[in-house]
Amino acid sequence: MKILLVTLLFIPFLGFSQKPNEEIDLSKIHVLIDTEFNDINKAIFKIDDVVYPPSVAMSLNSDDFENVNVIKNDPNFPNGILKIKTKNNIKINPITLKDLVSKYTKLSGNQNIYNVNNQIINEKSNEYLIDENNVLSITIKEIDKADLKFNYIKINTKSKENIEDFKKSKLRVKK
Repeated sequence: MKILLVTLLFIPFLGFSQKPNEEIDLSKIHVLIDTEFNDINKAIFKIDDVVYPPSVAMSLNSDDFENVNVIKNDPNFPNGILKIKTKNNIKINPITLKDLVSKYTKLSGNQNIYNVNNQIINEKSNEYLIDENNVLSITIKEIDKADLKFNYIKINTKSKENIEDFKKSKLRVKK
């Protein structure tokens, strides 16, 4: 009886396990697609009682926050609400990465890779929003190597750390 029980417990796992003699080919890249990722599982961000995508909240300077409250167990928002109250109700001007780059640069043609505050953005540039009023700098590196042409666009917002780094870089350039 014990053997039968143990056998029945392990049968479902046999289909998911690697075959004993099958080796993983480490000479190639294995691409795995996670079909279960879903934006619905994210919390709602309310900044001064207006709902914004998380990207806008992440582009704000935390020094402008008066307080932050986390609301759990809301029946309308099961993943929670992050309520941010800003000092003096700062004006937020949401803009897509694509529109921001079009407005402040003369880039065209090449593909763009976006980096916002040292984080590569995997979302569509015409959907990812940040606060235009809080953009500190846009740095563009044009890559043109053989058959590879793209623009690497680094966007920094006005966080304390980014402002200090920007000041230091400006000092190095002046010397």
